[in-house]
Amino acid sequence: HLPILERNTCMLQLMIIRDKQKRYIGFVLQGHAFDSLTCAGVSAVAQTAVIGLLHYAKRARYCVDKGITAIVVDTLNHECRAILETAIQGIMAAADSGHNTMSIVYGTKEQLSFDVVHAAGMSP
Repeated sequence: HLPILERNTCMLQLMIIRDKQKRYIGFVLQGHAFDSLTCAGVSAVAQTAVIGLLHYAKRARYCVDKGITAIVVDTLNHECRAILETAIQGIMAAADSGHNTMSIVYGTKEQLSFDVVHAAGMSP
């Protein structure tokens, strides 16, 4: 299951997943921006991050569906760390434009369960 952070049709919701050392290991992005252009922008950043993380992570759990993009990597290497930090900053910057509202919360991987598991050598 994935968390339903808030029920607001014009709000982006970002849960940043961190490990015990407070390093980013994933994110859950859901909701809808006030304007479609911003929504498309944050969705593109999030989904591109998933593609990059699936390429570099030895193992990751992810979900890409209507209104939600989520991923958690099990191994945090240099490439995954750079992708996650850049993607999260990009999502926050894109959402900050215009009249958009985004709630940001922090969570742990134990709060999530995913149906799709990706391991190195598998096609996403």
